[in-house]
Amino acid sequence: MATTVPAWWRRANRHAIDLLFPARCLSCGADLSSRMGTADELLDGPDFCAACTSELERARKSQLAGSVCRRCAAPIPALPGIECPHCSRKKLWFDRAVALGPYEKRLRHLVLRMKRDRTETIALALGKLLCRHLDGFREADWCQGTDSAPPMPELIPPMPELANLVLPVPMRPWRQMTRGTDGPAVLARVIGSHFGLPVLFGALSICRNLSPQKGLSRSSRFRNMRGGMVLRAGYPIEAARVLLVDDVLTTGATCSEAARVLKLAGANHVTVVVVARTAG
Repeated sequence: MATTVPAWWRRANRHAIDLLFPARCLSCGADLSSRMGTADELLDGPDFCAACTSELERARKSQLAGSVCRRCAAPIPALPGIECPHCSRKKLWFDRAVALGPYEKRLRHLVLRMKRDRTETIALALGKLLCRHLDGFREADWCQGTDSAPPMPELIPPMPELANLVLPVPMRPWRQMTRGTDGPAVLARVIGSHFGLPVLFGALSICRNLSPQKGLSRSSRFRNMRGGMVLRAGYPIEAARVLLVDDVLTTGATCSEAARVLKLAGANHVTVVVVARTAG
């Protein structure tokens, strides 16, 4: 039988932890010890200070109301009839992409730190922001603009229609070994838990020695990834609607190859979910 922990006991524990390990903003390191909230909120604690939260929220809402490609989440000119230069001339196997924000400023700083954070604290915090972002899309949480504002992006359907399982993009074994953490897997775990969806860890794997994508041209990135992933046996993919989770979307080569493998195995729909989207 589950035992309910009294609120006063949780508050006492929170205060004791704060005395030993004062709460700090994960981005700028500002002191968060004076935070206010309910007992449950205090027990969880905020991840970012007010200033960093405001900056991250502006980046998030720029994706909701800004002019971004619905297919690959890249910023595009707010002009009628303009095709996305990043994906219109390249076959992408995923159906659409959602990014928390552009790969710049504070979000870029957090992603780079997440890649080396063995405590997984930053990945967990960014995972929570991604969940809020997906909730915002589905609730039509648009910024109100003027008559000159770009048209609102197409709404993401309710989660049961959008996806019924979550997969992280696989990390190269040597990279995971040197970093000591797997950011996409942590992000996928948070998203799966938030929406009550199963997460298929290890379903996708790297099947050959791939060259690092960094420094390669756009076309070389796609050639490098071609045939570089496989779906392991025993994973239920047929007719699935998948949330494919990664940290950063650049050209889309890695996520496209993962989606190709999933589609050829029978998946119906693949939505890529990333923390950040680069400009090109």
